[in-house]
Amino acid sequence: MGESGLPAVVVVTGTDTDVGKTVVTAAVVALLADAGLRVAAYKPTQTGVAPGEPGDMGEVGRLTGASTVEGTRLHAPMAPRPAAALEGASLPTLSQHVDAIAELSSRHDVVVVEGAGGLLVELTDDGETLADLAAALPDSGTVLVARSALGTLNHTMLTREALSHRA
Repeated sequence: MGESGLPAVVVVTGTDTDVGKTVVTAAVVALLADAGLRVAAYKPTQTGVAPGEPGDMGEVGRLTGASTVEGTRLHAPMAPRPAAALEGASLPTLSQHVDAIAELSSRHDVVVVEGAGGLLVELTDDGETLADLAAALPDSGTVLVARSALGTLNHTMLTREALSHRA
């Protein structure tokens, strides 16, 4: 735990895509900043936006004024690994994401990491997921965002179970 009693890294994941992870990320960033903490937000991979368009981190920055970083950006509106394959791009490795978050942590009290899609979406060319990234971060906690629809209890419990097997 950091000096604030909070984890140094807060990982925001969801049961699905379009469940409100960016809104929750912005809310967590704003609450922590309002408490006097230096906060940054990091998204390992932003997909579905063209160069120059504001992605999720652009929205978090706009809403909170916080420092934001994207690990990589891909135009195809799909999960990072197939988007990278379609575009002929390489994704950052798990260790590159960990290093980027550590660098942000050296200048901030808390780093909020927003995943893409759900917990088991692949973020690297080797198939490592947000769950693997969360497990690789020493002093991290997780916020799980769930959709408000029929079936969400099952999706939430499955995500929670997958997360507990990697922590």
